[in-house]
Amino acid sequence: MMRRGIVLLAALVVAGCDIPTEAPRWEQEWQVPVPVDSLRVSVAELLPATVTVSEDGSAFLATVPGITARFALASMCGACAGVSGWAPVKPAFEDTLTTTSPLPADLVAASLTGGDVTLRVSHGFDFDPLRPASDPAAERGFMVVVVSSAGVVVARDSISGHDTAFPAGVTLAPALAVAPVDVAGELAIEIRISSPTGDGATLSATDELVVTLEPTTVSISEATVAMADQAVGPEARAVDLPMDSALVERVQSGALLVAVENPFDVAGQLDLAFQLPGRAIRKSVPLEAGTYEERVGFTGQELRDILGGEDVQVLVEGAVQGAGGTVTVRPGQEIAFGLEFEVVILVGSAEEGI
Repeated sequence: MMRRGIVLLAALVVAGCDIPTEAPRWEQEWQVPVPVDSLRVSVAELLPATVTVSEDGSAFLATVPGITARFALASMCGACAGVSGWAPVKPAFEDTLTTTSPLPADLVAASLTGGDVTLRVSHGFDFDPLRPASDPAAERGFMVVVVSSAGVVVARDSISGHDTAFPAGVTLAPALAVAPVDVAGELAIEIRISSPTGDGATLSATDELVVTLEPTTVSISEATVAMADQAVGPEARAVDLPMDSALVERVQSGALLVAVENPFDVAGQLDLAFQLPGRAIRKSVPLEAGTYEERVGFTGQELRDILGGEDVQVLVEGAVQGAGGTVTVRPGQEIAFGLEFEVVILVGSAEEGI
């Protein structure tokens, strides 16, 4: 951590016995903190447009795109495929229907913490696939809905014909609460439907069962996002530099010490700029993962302009890349910068000694 306050580093060493003919002059090195503890790049700047930070900052939010899939009766019921019109007995069938929905663009993987998958199922059959027989004692069907990613179950529900009727015109909405699991790639929606033998019905091979996944917002505790060339900033802060004008005039040279705390596995080149009325003094600072310090040189004139300026702002901006084209991030993370000038001041003169 950088020291605060103006710390005198160099001490005057007087040597020799000659009597000086004029007041001595020498150089001292001073540390001048730049009070911008809030100069930070938040995790929000590293997220793709498809991922946001929740209002309380505790999670990421992403919306899984909605899809609609249609399945013809003929594809589910082989005995129904060649039948068109009235059948005295509705044949039994069982099938597993599958469709997929991609994760939001540039969201490679995520640790889910919550949300609800909104799925709706309807059909246009001339029979109830869960209760195809009118006899109360007849066999009932069932439907099992599973949402998964790379074999990991995200949400699951089942609907039984013993409890639920499913005639044409009715839409079922299974209860699909998102489990706290890790997902990668697309979401797979699987619907297993079992429909027993039933009463007579008009069968049409082209009648459809329709599955609709509504756009679904999920909560995420950790995300891996694609990052090729991500712009960050500008993040700007006003600064009030604690240096007397008489000392500013004596500044000869120096540098800016930049302490960086970067929790992300990203690297790049950042511009660190001091905005003055009418112009900016801009320097380049390399960004890498971890905690480290960079020393950036400034001319005496640049330092005098900054330290003696009014309405000075410091800002950081640039572009970063993730290692391997991706980066894993968590809510609340940020890149922090600590700034401190190291200046050489000419001390002492014929008129005064400081």
